[in-house]
Amino acid sequence: MKRYVICSICLIGLVFIACEAYDKISKDGVIDTHNQSVFQIYSGQYCEMEDENGREFVTNCERLASFVSSDSDSCQNETFSAKQASFPDQKRKIRLCRDLSNPDRKNRESIRMLVFADAGSGQNPGKGYGQAEVAQAMQSVCPSRKLAPDNPNSCDFALVSGDLIYPSGPKDVWDGAFDSKFEDMYKGFGEFDFYVVPGNHDYQGSVLAEIEYSWFSDRWRMLDRHYAIPDLPEWLNIYGLDSNAIIGLERTNASTFDQVAAIKNQICQADGWKILFSHHPSHSNGNHGSDEFMAETLTDIWNECRFDLLISGHDHHQEHVHNNLYDSIIQGAGGAKIKPVSLFPGEEMSGDPTLAKENYIQRYAKSAHGFAVVDVNPTELNMYFFDSDVWEYRDGEFQKPIQFDDYVYHCRWEKGSSEGCVPVSADDDMWLQN
Repeated sequence: MKRYVICSICLIGLVFIACEAYDKISKDGVIDTHNQSVFQIYSGQYCEMEDENGREFVTNCERLASFVSSDSDSCQNETFSAKQASFPDQKRKIRLCRDLSNPDRKNRESIRMLVFADAGSGQNPGKGYGQAEVAQAMQSVCPSRKLAPDNPNSCDFALVSGDLIYPSGPKDVWDGAFDSKFEDMYKGFGEFDFYVVPGNHDYQGSVLAEIEYSWFSDRWRMLDRHYAIPDLPEWLNIYGLDSNAIIGLERTNASTFDQVAAIKNQICQADGWKILFSHHPSHSNGNHGSDEFMAETLTDIWNECRFDLLISGHDHHQEHVHNNLYDSIIQGAGGAKIKPVSLFPGEEMSGDPTLAKENYIQRYAKSAHGFAVVDVNPTELNMYFFDSDVWEYRDGEFQKPIQFDDYVYHCRWEKGSSEGCVPVSADDDMWLQN
């Protein structure tokens, strides 16, 4: 197996050290050839900064890297008033001195989040795609808490397990796919955090551009290739993985080891719920199936950290499995073409023989477009699956109001229980017999 490693040093306020790799034998093998920071690309050129009153200032574009974060020394200067800047010949503007923190979230008694992946097909009616349909259903079921603070079903943020833009990731921060396959689809959420981790299709474009796009958008948040979700209550810990590094699509020993070390450092000594989200699943009965590298790596993390839940995508279906270590859900049904999933209600399986030590039980599965909502508090976690294909969607809208109670699957988990998330209701009784 030949892997070619390309390393680049990119500046965006901090120094990003990005190591890319290409797995020659995989049909999903990818390489990030677009590895220059937007600030480096425009180095030596002049960008126009603009304050809230429309006054303009000119600076070297490379210097903008020191103005993107509100806690930077440049932004702490009381005389600096610019709020956005434009690059030569580009319409999209970068936001300056933004405070992306959510201090109010730290004190919440419960957190509700949207969960989905494998979405970015845009408007493709009649071709098996469903991103617009799923996006509208999510907005109806779980609107932004900022826009609907009095709605008991409103959500705090979304976890997106990769491949949000198809068929390949954006090539740079100016790529129109950010508009047609993200902003246009989810603009109804307003200022709402979509925390994204990279999938294999993202690495067919520029993951660095996806990280830097966070400074251009009111919604998109890819804080790094792997990172902890910030500003959560002390009883909740969520970490996003770059599973491409773990399974070998973008792999060096250093990047994998460093990532695992960062995860352990973040969650092992933490209290409360511990949730991981990644693109690739460890256990799946779908098209791609279980993954040995993910299972082994997550077993190692679980042995030291005892995390509770893995959220993933990659396989284009919805599924909930419980193994003797942790629960796992697959939500790869956010808009890309749906793929089949094998059904084994309540049966104990080992899947790949190399995973025999981690026998698992399938608690729910469905081959249909949709998403999940995870509602968690210090003592209880509830998961709800939604199937947007069962609702009639015509001419860009649903033919009846979509409500939260329209979920097709619900499981409940009492903190500390080794049973994991236990099914409460489902659209087919066969899932409730075990």
